[in-house]
Amino acid sequence: MLHRWAARYTCDAHLREQLVSATVFTLAEDPYLIDRDHVRRSVLKVLVRITREAMSKTDWRKGPFDVELYPEGERYIVRLRKGYIIEKMRFINRRCASDYVKALKKRSLVRKELRLHC
Repeated sequence: MLHRWAARYTCDAHLREQLVSATVFTLAEDPYLIDRDHVRRSVLKVLVRITREAMSKTDWRKGPFDVELYPEGERYIVRLRKGYIIEKMRFINRRCASDYVKALKKRSLVRKELRLHC
């Protein structure tokens, strides 16, 4: 169940495994985070919090970037370009990709957003 939920946020198997492991560890360390009436919802909240913390760590990136968001098959790609260096990141859906771009904008790492290709 946790692997399916983590797959909503990333298609990287290694990162999914880290998110699931961190969620299980957090719940094992503090079982009071689980609400007895809403077990699935409380476990999902912990997974989402851990995922947001993991995805918001963009300190290693040196901005500013030109950002482009576009679909590719069933996935969405966020392309970051700084000079000649181009990095592509694949996301499971448009919402996750847009959230990542918003996080970059909040951290002032986006110089200009390029037009969306459809």
